[in-house]
Formats: sequence, structure tokens, C-alpha cells
Amino acid sequence: MKVKRTAVRVRISRRILWVGSEAYPLSHVVRIHPVQLRLKRLPIFVDFGRRAGATIMFAVLGAIAMAKLGRALPTAAWVVFWPIVGGLLVFHLAGLVRLLRLPRVYVLRVAMAGSEEAAVVSTDKAQIDELTMQVTDAIDNPAAEFEVRVDNLEFVYGDKVGGDKVLGDKKIFEGSN
Repeated sequence: MKVKRTAVRVRISRRILWVGSEAYPLSHVVRIHPVQLRLKRLPIFVDFGRRAGATIMFAVLGAIAMAKLGRALPTAAWVVFWPIVGGLLVFHLAGLVRLLRLPRVYVLRVAMAGSEEAAVVSTDKAQIDELTMQVTDAIDNPAAEFEVRVDNLEFVYGDKVGGDKVLGDKKIFEGSN
């Protein structure tokens, strides 16, 4: 999973909530609320165990095959095989560490008629709370206009609002209100 940080412009102008280039007409907004997402560690460790286990099984089967072939196998095969296995294990371990270092994130959710969407994802809780207040004030006040810049996080690997964020088919974040 890749986390990309981008500055996004959030503004309300002429009764429309703009988040970057996405527009949400305030008259169609049913609900707006902040949500804190917590990292679910078990699916991350299960996924790591599955990947690392497959690599270790590959290494064991390769070692058994090489032992049976004995001297018929050139030394270059051993020299190439073990660095590949070690590199795969390091790759899986680096992915585990990268996921475990993900910060706690806060989402500004905007619900339109029938759908809900993560409009802004940030590590700054106060900023998301402030945005929530500003948008709800603008819903009540037709003359309200504002603009702020938010350090928005984009999760490149997968993205869902109901399940919040996904890694493959496993949810790694769980939402709480």
C-alpha cells in the first residue's frame, strides 16, 4: 500500500463544497461527520505470515530439491537461489513495517442521497473537526464561503468508505465515531 500526501483545497463557494476538483452541492448533503480510523493489526500480520510463509516454503522445497540433485547442480544455482529467497523475505518484512508505521487517520465523510464518501483524509484531528464545523455552518448559512488547504492522504492500493481502507481484500482500518 502506498500513502500519497497531497495538499488539497477545500472550499465552499455558491452553496457547493469543493474538495479539490470534486463538487458536493450543499443542498444534497444529507450528513457530514468526522471519523477516526484505527489500524487493524491482525489482518496485516496474517497477510505477512501468508506471504512470508509461502517464501519460506519455497526456500525449503528449493533446498530439498538442491540437496537431492547434489553435485549435479552448479554452485551458481545456490549463489542465485539464496539471495532471491532472502530478498523476498526482506521485501515482505519491509511491507509489514511500512503498514505498521501508518499513522492514525481522520476522515471527513460526506453523505449524499444514498452514498457516502471520504472527502478528506488527514492525520490532523483538529483540522477535520474544524472542517466539519465549517461545512455544517455553511449548510445553515447560504451566504457562507471559505477556503482552506488540507494535507490530504491518498491510499493508492485500495480505498473504500464503508470498509474505510482496504489492503487487497482485507480491511486494515476500522472506523469509529
